[in-house]
Amino acid sequence: MKNYMSRLEEFEQKRLEFLRSLKTKAMGAGVPIKLTQSLGDPCQVICHIADTWGAELIVTGRRGRTGLSEMILGSVSNCVLHHAPCSVLVIQEKFHASAAISSTEAASAS
Repeated sequence: MKNYMSRLEEFEQKRLEFLRSLKTKAMGAGVPIKLTQSLGDPCQVICHIADTWGAELIVTGRRGRTGLSEMILGSVSNCVLHHAPCSVLVIQEKFHASAAISSTEAASAS
């Protein structure tokens, strides 16, 4: 159990560092951002936080699963789309998030 908890903590720290790096890029582009990392059902957590923060927009990615794989694994973006307290923008996930931000920054710099 100690090994599991240690690995979970390590994973959480790596994800938090990744989120902080994205926050830095967004703030550098003048985008106001709030950051949190929460455990739980992703759809419920996202919708609850959006409601608590009074969010106007949720931006989420989707992997493009369809059919049986979507039914078995679920679809967070679909659930958020139907249960969010605000508008939702769903983006087809083709690139790693940091690559997508870099591409956006490059396009706006042109």
